[in-house]
Amino acid sequence: MSSPSHVADTPITDRSQLVEVLASGEKPRAQWRIGTEHEKFGFRLDDLRPPTF
Repeated sequence: MSSPSHVADTPITDRSQLVEVLASGEKPRAQWRIGTEHEKFGFRLDDLRPPTF
């Protein structure tokens, strides 16, 4: 993972502070589109364990 781009020294004291962080990454409503999201997980067929990288 990458390092945080900025560090806040102020503790979170209210739910609205968390909402603000998420809302800052939203697209404007005019750019909303319908779509799907999926993830693919690799596993070994012989024992269904995750692969060793």
